[in-house]
Amino acid sequence: MTALVAVLLLQGAPDRETCHLELSGVSVENSTLRQALIAEGSLVNLSPLELGDVSVEVAVFADNKVLARTLPRAAWPRIAPRKGVLLSVKDDPLGNVPLGFFRIKISYRIDGVERVFEYEDGRLRFGRLYRDPDPGTLLGLAGLRSVPGSSRVVNKKVVTLPDALFLRLRVENLDEKARPEGQIEMTLSLDGKKQGSVKRTVQAGHYRLDARGLPATDADPQVIAFDPVARELVIGLCRLGEDRRDARPALDVKFTWKKQAWTWTGLEPPFLEAPRPADPPSATP
Repeated sequence: MTALVAVLLLQGAPDRETCHLELSGVSVENSTLRQALIAEGSLVNLSPLELGDVSVEVAVFADNKVLARTLPRAAWPRIAPRKGVLLSVKDDPLGNVPLGFFRIKISYRIDGVERVFEYEDGRLRFGRLYRDPDPGTLLGLAGLRSVPGSSRVVNKKVVTLPDALFLRLRVENLDEKARPEGQIEMTLSLDGKKQGSVKRTVQAGHYRLDARGLPATDADPQVIAFDPVARELVIGLCRLGEDRRDARPALDVKFTWKKQAWTWTGLEPPFLEAPRPADPPSATP
């Protein structure tokens, strides 16, 4: 019996105090331009367990702490282990009501048992987030970052520089004396057609370049930088012309470091993968 309990704990067995869904990058905007009250962000299942009947409800409060609006509920039948989804809900605009804060109630089921947690302004109000029991470095994916190119006149013609795409590689349990340095290989496919592989070398100096300082336009797609707040490497992937922006992307990623490898294959948008340990040795070519 003791051995069974230990195994369940290592696998992230659910308890009422542990929230398996990480809510990040959430913003609530009363947009005049889009004529809507909008909540956007992402949800990532941090655990190796499947979550069922996932629902999210966003309550927006005015600056006098009075409930101003509850947005339509978002729901997913399941979120696979260590996978993420995008959150985007909207309703009619609030007019001139000044926004104060927002609360987000999330619920899901594990093995038929419901769990309910609440975030306020992006922070968990009670309980704790699930953390992988592995004490070593954990790597995950936080999606793609697009930096638009600017337009300029060349020979009396308007020329627009293609957008620059960057991969966001999450780094958890970061050891300041042994930061992940190594080779990353990224293969982008558009509408099922591979665009070739891009290989980059992550070095110690890249952790000293603050990704928050990347330019708002015309970023170099070969740049590698680190965001110390989000704890993620921002790694240049390629330029993407306007004629390919509507193509359906897919991505294969492999990062190797100290005889360890992390691989993600056949990824589709939103390219959200929870931080995890390296691949088992038998899974590494």
